[in-house]
Amino acid sequence: LTIDTPRVPVAINAQPWAEVIVDGRVHGDTPLANVMLPIGVHDVVLRHPEFGEHKETVTVRADGTNRVSADLRR
Repeated sequence: LTIDTPRVPVAINAQPWAEVIVDGRVHGDTPLANVMLPIGVHDVVLRHPEFGEHKETVTVRADGTNRVSADLRR
């Protein structure tokens, strides 16, 4: 029996811009408005060549707004 986990949109942004990697997969550069991810826990990396990386574990939920944001200049 296979159950398809529902996917929901996630908004991802960084200051300044950053490359977005979720669970090891590159999704492009910020800002990204509708990264469709399955509900559950995900590892997000925001990478900038000058300001380094921001790593975060996020829980994507079916209810409410899902957002990831970071200021890499700090």
